[in-house]
Amino acid sequence: MAVCLCMLVTSNTQAQTTHVPDTGYLYDHSCNPQSFTTIDNDIIRDNVTGLMWQQATAPGSYNHQEALNYCADLSLGGFDDWRLPSFEELLTLVDADSYNPAIYWGFNTVASYYWSSTTDNMYSNLRMLVDFNGGGSNSYYTDYNYYVRAVRGQTYAPLGDFVINGDGTVTDRDTGLIWQQCNYGQTWNGSQVMGWPAALNWYDARDYI
Repeated sequence: MAVCLCMLVTSNTQAQTTHVPDTGYLYDHSCNPQSFTTIDNDIIRDNVTGLMWQQATAPGSYNHQEALNYCADLSLGGFDDWRLPSFEELLTLVDADSYNPAIYWGFNTVASYYWSSTTDNMYSNLRMLVDFNGGGSNSYYTDYNYYVRAVRGQTYAPLGDFVINGDGTVTDRDTGLIWQQCNYGQTWNGSQVMGWPAALNWYDARDYI
């Protein structure tokens, strides 16, 4: 399978957080590795994002409005400010090294789709979901029934705090990672991207990086 890629390196120079360990081994760079703490039998805290999650999948399945209502009405662990997670928040639970379900073992999870609160950026009548069978995602009509896991805490929005460094790289200040500004095959002339992205197989992508 061909892939387009960006190159990344780890750096904490301009980072607001320091969750970016670097082992020094060429093919072993971990960005914000998952870390969870079980608060009680009902709640698990994500130590990277600070979010608190419902440990168990909500009973049954729900259309999107029912999912919103369920979370808003939920009282759990002494908290009543639960909400339906955003798409970005739900993605932070995906464990790419697991399958069926693709999530930390401490969660009671159905290996299926879970609703998020996020609207599809192309179709306003669809909402985004994350598939905890294999870790993929999709969007569906709001009257479909899917599973729900509630979250609480300050909204986690990892996309948006970027700094263009002027040397062909961009720093994500939320993670501390520095990203190649252009896709492989492209260049940045100071004001716009030049050229077309090229595809590489996984081995060539690894060697290029």
